[in-house]
Amino acid sequence: MVVFNKVVDSTTATTYTNYSVKGSAGTELITSAAKFALSADSMSVTITLDPATPAIKLANPDSATVKVTGVKDARGVAMADYAITAVAVSDSTLPTVTAVAQIGPNQFKVSYSKPILASTTADYVVDGGAYYVSGAALSSSGTSVTVTVGTTLAVGSHIVKINPGSANLADAAGYKVLENSQTFTAATDATIPTVTVTGTQTSVKFVFSKAVKNFNLGTVGQGYDVAAYQVVPALDATTSFVGADGSTYATTWTANFSAKPLSPGNVTIFLDNNASSTNAIADIWGNKVANSTFIVNVVNDVTAPTVASASIDVDTATGTFHQLTVVYSKNVVGANTSTNYVLQGSDATVYTLTAGAYDPTTYTEVYTVNGGTKIAAGPYTLTISSITDTTPNANKLATYIKVIPVADSILPVVSSTIINGNKIVIKFNKAMANTGNASVLSLGNYLLDTAGTLAGGTALSATNGDTIAQSADGKSVTITLSTATATTAALVAGTSKVLIAQVADTSGNLLKTSGKFFTATGAMQQDGLTAVSAKAINTKQIAVKFSQPVGATYASDYALSSGNGSIASITTDSNGYGIVTLNLSATLTADALVGAAPLTITAIANTTKTVLGTSVTALGGPITVTDGIAPTVSSAVVSADGTTITLTFTEALAGGSLSTSATSFNGFNVTSGTLTNALKTGANVVTLTGTGFSTATTVMYNASAGVTDSNTNALATFSGQTVVTP
Repeated sequence: MVVFNKVVDSTTATTYTNYSVKGSAGTELITSAAKFALSADSMSVTITLDPATPAIKLANPDSATVKVTGVKDARGVAMADYAITAVAVSDSTLPTVTAVAQIGPNQFKVSYSKPILASTTADYVVDGGAYYVSGAALSSSGTSVTVTVGTTLAVGSHIVKINPGSANLADAAGYKVLENSQTFTAATDATIPTVTVTGTQTSVKFVFSKAVKNFNLGTVGQGYDVAAYQVVPALDATTSFVGADGSTYATTWTANFSAKPLSPGNVTIFLDNNASSTNAIADIWGNKVANSTFIVNVVNDVTAPTVASASIDVDTATGTFHQLTVVYSKNVVGANTSTNYVLQGSDATVYTLTAGAYDPTTYTEVYTVNGGTKIAAGPYTLTISSITDTTPNANKLATYIKVIPVADSILPVVSSTIINGNKIVIKFNKAMANTGNASVLSLGNYLLDTAGTLAGGTALSATNGDTIAQSADGKSVTITLSTATATTAALVAGTSKVLIAQVADTSGNLLKTSGKFFTATGAMQQDGLTAVSAKAINTKQIAVKFSQPVGATYASDYALSSGNGSIASITTDSNGYGIVTLNLSATLTADALVGAAPLTITAIANTTKTVLGTSVTALGGPITVTDGIAPTVSSAVVSADGTTITLTFTEALAGGSLSTSATSFNGFNVTSGTLTNALKTGANVVTLTGTGFSTATTVMYNASAGVTDSNTNALATFSGQTVVTP
């Protein structure tokens, strides 16, 4: 048995590929034929190894290794993988019969103290052979057998001999059920099943006093409407079973009125049993349910759904990405439609959301955030709209807005390692701790791997005269080697590496290690800076990319083909490239042009320097500024009749980024009125078509729809776009 610390999802908890069981021989014993029984509280699973293949079992005694992966909790959130070794396996208990009881006119059930592997008709002799045993069905748990005899059991006492000669019935350890005889009493049940009825507008539940069959073959109607409705059994382990006749018997059945909802108030429901038919609703004894008429009070549900909770957490299975979990107050439609959600950071960045399967039982939807990578610490604003419940009224969720704090869980990484003479600069992707054992200022946390083989290296020591200093932003350290260390290590750019122990960032997240040390990103780079590219990020700014982090740069260093620039910021990206952002005196077009010509950088003066003070070596030829400007809305106009809203954008949109389907919203939505579609109707025009639009209507857009310009610059998420009349 596998026991969990919370309620688990029934599907993943009973999927055989999520488990591994091996004995000391090392052979995998879990196969597709294994049986998995989920407990009533959904917090444990009993595994029975392939009951049809006795050879698939653990030895007795044995030592087992058990692994559990891929199981989710009831909300759909992945649980942490689990593994345990040296599980002691020992069984010295014989299986015994615990009960024998009649369950039908010609059936009785034999219960056992522990699972048995197989059962046949030869294992049971009733009244010395007076009854022909036609069936012996082993339950999925292996703890009971339903025995069927050829004729109706006579009223009174019966004796069943079990496992004659102790020949067959055995458990997984090979211990057999000893031959024994049990007495049970047979009776006739002539009680007519009764029924109670409750209902909503879309579903009427019939609960019978005992299990019945053929409910799905009868007719259930509203008033005098004799139209047939789809009827499905509510099958659960405690109230349903398959009888000797092969029919499904259940105490609870549901008539589905979704296609033709019931009217609120007192509604007459009738059940036409067609009692003369062989398909009549009846219990296992043949007692038929009488034709019945019921008055059901159907409540008009006008309660709008709400969001019960919304949280952002690191996934528990891998710890490598964030998940957004939303729990609603009732069953809803649209929970797994990503365009109904907007998750925005404090810097206005909108994060992609990938939907998982919606759970209509717990009303829970789990989204993978940011394409399966972690997001930075900070407040995130979640907006949810266009969600309705499943009632005929389609009650709509009021727009939900919540600020969700996210703690820093992003692991630090090394973005670059640069060498110049006896100086080494190590750049990290975030500010690092400078106190405690995980401090980046502890020389003992570094080794110089001269050969780059990861086999160890030269230790640093303050005693030798080696020093280390941290940058003002905390994101880099500069190591200055003593003459003795530099001579011993003899570092070579392009080959040598620095091995770094588990240093931590300022939030305590440790640098990921492999064994004792973590290898710095790639081999050391020789100190030297070149400009790589330049891109317009809006009409008044460009970002110049350098081959290494930039130590210093000045506005006068940049000669532009039009106007001039001023320094807005100097940063380093996650790949170790230096990024210099320039404010422009000229204004670019939406396609990053000056007039009709591209902007170019014709020269960079040598006062731009590396982090170790080396001047930029060369421009590498004039650099043309490419288009990185995303389209935005320049106007939004509603028609006089309220049937269209015309959105005009600052530049042409890529036709391939918008669906042409007549029912597509393409990520757009409205706060009032009814939207039918949103389609591209001009090079830079999208028309929203529907009814009831007005100047009170505002337009929103979800970037997960992927609308872009011709250079693949994505339209950003927006909300609250007001509209005007022509």
